[in-house]
Amino acid sequence: MQIKHSLLLGSASFLVAAIAAGWVSVALTKAGLAGPKGFESSFEAVNGAWMYSDKVGSPAASRTERARVALGGPLALSSEETIYFMALEDDGGDQLTSSCDYRITGQSFDTRWWSLTLYDSETQVFVPNDTNRASWNSRAIGYNADGSWTVMISNEQQPGHWLPVHQESDKRFDLLLRLYNPSAETRRLARTLPLPTIEKAQC
Repeated sequence: MQIKHSLLLGSASFLVAAIAAGWVSVALTKAGLAGPKGFESSFEAVNGAWMYSDKVGSPAASRTERARVALGGPLALSSEETIYFMALEDDGGDQLTSSCDYRITGQSFDTRWWSLTLYDSETQVFVPNDTNRASWNSRAIGYNADGSWTVMISNEQQPGHWLPVHQESDKRFDLLLRLYNPSAETRRLARTLPLPTIEKAQC
């Protein structure tokens, strides 16, 4: 009986928590704090198509900023551990969409590890694909002779390093660049770092 009672209490607590979370999510959505738009508003344009946020994981962030980050990036690490950059557009200022192919070219960073990840703009989750590929990182990427690296984005498989997008046309996606355990100098210069270029290859 003790075990059944504990299970019932646990289930009830989970249900109450789920309902409360749902109410909070709905309330914040109505207030414009939840979802992709809410998360994006924590970022500011800094370099080409990339935006930067020092609110993600920062104790100095306001309650509103924390709510936005908690809903849009619930697994975000502290600002001391990771620097986050987000791109919603290419270098020409056009929205990133599955109707076009893109070439991302960058250099290494003074950080222990970095990753480039592609997300569906509507759901903020990975785009389903046969290769189960949504990201490349500093340990898996292959560097060019000049020390740079290149990733192609397309709904058709590309040679080399490739990130697949939706098979349907005009589906928006976002890119998130994470720098894990960056050096103190990298954190200090976060707003002026040389970030990857996002070039439209073809549409």
